[in-house]
Amino acid sequence: MMKPAFQPQVLSASQIDHDTPVVPAYATTPYAASLPLFGDDLWDLRVLRVRRNQRLDSLVMDFRSFTDSTRRLVAKEYLYARLNVKHPQYCPLAITGMKVEYYLLRRFFAYLDTVWDGVRLADVTQAILDAYLLACRLGEKGQIITASTVQERILIPIKLAAYHTALSTDALTLEPWKGKSARYIVGRSRTAENITPRIPEAVLGPLIQWALFYVQIAAKDILAARVELAGYQRASSSSDTLTSRSARLETWIAARRATGRGLPASTPRYHVHHKGPDSALHGVNWALVGRMAGVGSITDHCLRPILEKAAETMGLEPGGMDTPISCHPTTQRPWRDRFSPNTVLHETSMLVAACYIVCAYLSGMRESEIMQLQRGCHFTETTADGLITRHKLRGMTFKDHGRRGVPATWVVITPVAEAIAVLEQLTDQDCLFWPKRMGPSAVSYGAVVYSARFLKAFRDHVNQIAVTGAVPLAAIPDVEGVPWSFNSLQFRRTLAWHIANQPFGIVAGKIQYQHVSVVTFEGYAGQSESGFRSEIEAERQLQQMEDIVDRYEDYRNGVRAAGPGAAHVQRLFAEVQQELGDFSGHIVDRGRVRAMLLHMGRTLYPGLLNDCFFDPAIARCLKEVKGDKPLIAQCAPSRCPNSYISERHLPVWEQAIATAKEHLNQRRLPVLQRTVIEQQITDFSRVIAPLKGEKHACEPNDRAEASRSDGSSAKWNRVSNGRATDREQPGKRGRSQSSDGQSS
Repeated sequence: MMKPAFQPQVLSASQIDHDTPVVPAYATTPYAASLPLFGDDLWDLRVLRVRRNQRLDSLVMDFRSFTDSTRRLVAKEYLYARLNVKHPQYCPLAITGMKVEYYLLRRFFAYLDTVWDGVRLADVTQAILDAYLLACRLGEKGQIITASTVQERILIPIKLAAYHTALSTDALTLEPWKGKSARYIVGRSRTAENITPRIPEAVLGPLIQWALFYVQIAAKDILAARVELAGYQRASSSSDTLTSRSARLETWIAARRATGRGLPASTPRYHVHHKGPDSALHGVNWALVGRMAGVGSITDHCLRPILEKAAETMGLEPGGMDTPISCHPTTQRPWRDRFSPNTVLHETSMLVAACYIVCAYLSGMRESEIMQLQRGCHFTETTADGLITRHKLRGMTFKDHGRRGVPATWVVITPVAEAIAVLEQLTDQDCLFWPKRMGPSAVSYGAVVYSARFLKAFRDHVNQIAVTGAVPLAAIPDVEGVPWSFNSLQFRRTLAWHIANQPFGIVAGKIQYQHVSVVTFEGYAGQSESGFRSEIEAERQLQQMEDIVDRYEDYRNGVRAAGPGAAHVQRLFAEVQQELGDFSGHIVDRGRVRAMLLHMGRTLYPGLLNDCFFDPAIARCLKEVKGDKPLIAQCAPSRCPNSYISERHLPVWEQAIATAKEHLNQRRLPVLQRTVIEQQITDFSRVIAPLKGEKHACEPNDRAEASRSDGSSAKWNRVSNGRATDREQPGKRGRSQSSDGQSS
C-alpha cells in the first residue's frame, strides 16, 4: 500500500466540541454518564476497566500537567484522534494503551520546552528531531536504553505528523526523517523472536520449589493463624470490671507459664519504649498479650504491673501466637517461628504470591487471565472411559479477542488446583487475586501480585528462610552478581521454552515437564482460545536454530563426530564454512551462520544418544510407517542414516556400556543373555570409538549398513538367531531412550 504524501495543514480553530465524549462508542451505554468529555482536563476512564491486572491509574489522563494551553489542547486532540480517528498507517489506540501514549507525548513536549525554549511544533526542524533521537538513546544518569524504547519515543513525532490534520492550533510542518520508519531509524531488525527474557533454570528451580512449599505445606499454618487472629476478642466488654480483666490476664499468664512458653515478643521495628527507668515490658508485644488474654489494651496501672512481673521471669517467645508451626518432613524442624499479627499479614502476602507463581508457571496462563479467576473457577472432569480425571479452570482470555475478551477453559495439573483452593480460603471476595481491605486508593494496580515488587519480596523472604536451614530448599541465586528482575511475562515464555525443548525434564521435585506439556496442550488445543500451543511451537523452532549453530560450532572447533550420518552432516558443514570463509582469524556474524544453516536447522532433532538430521526418505524409524517426524520410540542411533553422534553424547554411551558390564558380573546369567549383552558392548564400543580417537575391529561401513533394504545389519542378524532382536538396540532397550526424549 502506497504511503500518502505528507501535506502540511492550514490550522483553524478547535475542531472538536468541548462537550464531545472522549469515547463516543460508549455514549449510549450505561457508562456514558461516568465518562469524561473532551473539554475536561481530567480524563477518568476507570469505569471501562475490564482486566483486573490493569493499573487503575493507567486509565486516568491528567492534562493539567501541561501548563501551556496550546500544548494541552494538542495533547487532547492527538489522543482523541488516536482513539477515534481511522488512519491508513496506524491502528486505533486501545483504551488500555492510552497512558503509555500520554507519557511518551509528555516526554517529547517536555524536551521541546526545556531544551528548545518551548519551540512550537510548527517550528520544529529535522535538526531538533535528530537531537531528540540522540537524547532518547543517551538516557538519563547512565541508564541503558534499549532500541525498542528509543523506537517508542521517536514514534511520537512521527505520529504527530501522521495525525497533523487532527490538530487545530499547532502541528508539525515537516515529515520526520523523510518518512522512514522508527524501526529503520533506530536500526532495529525485524525478528519473530520473543524478546521477553526466560527465567534462568538456576533461578526458576528454587523459585518453583519454594512456591510449591508455601502452597502445599506453609499454607495450612498461615490459614490456621488467620483463623486464630480473627478469633481474638479485640477489646474487653464495657461491662468488664478491672478485677475481672486482671483475673483473666493472670489466668492467661499462668496457663502460658505452665506450658513453658514465654511472653510474645515484638520485632525491633515495633518495640514500645516507655518513659522513665527501663521496663521489663521493653520487647514485649503487650498489644498481642491483651488480645490473647481478652483484656483489651494493657495501659492502666493495674494490668501493667502484672505483665511486668511476668516478663521478669518468663522471658520472651518470638511471634507468640498459639498456632503450631508444621515441621518440614525432611528436617523435622518448624519452618519458621510462631506467628505474630504482623507476620501473619506478611506471610499471607507471600502465600498469595506463591499461588500466583504456581498458577502462572504451571498453567501457562497470562497475567490478565490469572487475574480474572474467580471463586468456583476450578472444577474436574472425568474422561468417558473413567480412567482420567482432569483439573480445569474457567476464566476469560483477552488477547486477539477485544477489550472484553471471551470465556476460556484451561486444563491444569494438581498443584494449580491446590493453589486455587488456598486462594479461596484466603479471601471471601469473588475475585481471588483482589485481597480484602486493598481498595483502589491503597493499591492502584488493583491486585496483590501485579507489581514485580511482590515477586521480589517473595524471593527475598524465602532466601531469609533458606539461611536458617529449617527448609531444605536452596536460596534463589543472583544472576551475574545481581538479583534476577522478575516480571509476569517471563513465566509463560519460560514454560513454553521448557516444554518445547526439555519435555522430559523436572520442573520442581516430582513434577515432570512431560506431564505439564500433555495437560497444557490438552487445554490449549481444546476449548481455550489463549494460543499457548503456537507459542510453544515458535520456541521450539527458535531453539532448533540455536542447536544447529551449536553443532556447526562444534564441527568448526574440531569436536569429533560418529554415527551413520556423520560424514554427510560434516560435508554440509564444510560447504557452509567454505561459503562463509569461516576460518581462523576471520570473524563471521552469527546471524549469517544461522541463515546459511536454516535448511538444516528445520530437520534437527537433538537427543541424549544422538542427534537426528531427519530425512524421512531414509529414516530407519519410518521403514514400516509413514510420517513427517521421527518416531522417538523406534530410534536406532547406531543404525539410522540420519543419526549424528558427537562428543556431547559420549558420556551417555559410556554409562550404557558400564551398566552392561555390571550385568555381565551376575553369576547365573544365561549364556544366551550373556552373548547378547557382550554383543551390545561390542556395538556400543564400535559406535563411540571414533569419538575417542580409537580404531575398532570389524568396524562396518555405517551408512551402507544402515541403508540395507531390511533396515538391519549383517552382524546384528547373526545375533538375532539367538533371539536378540531390535529391542536390544541401544535406542530401544527397555524403552529407556524414549523416556529421555531421544529422537531417531
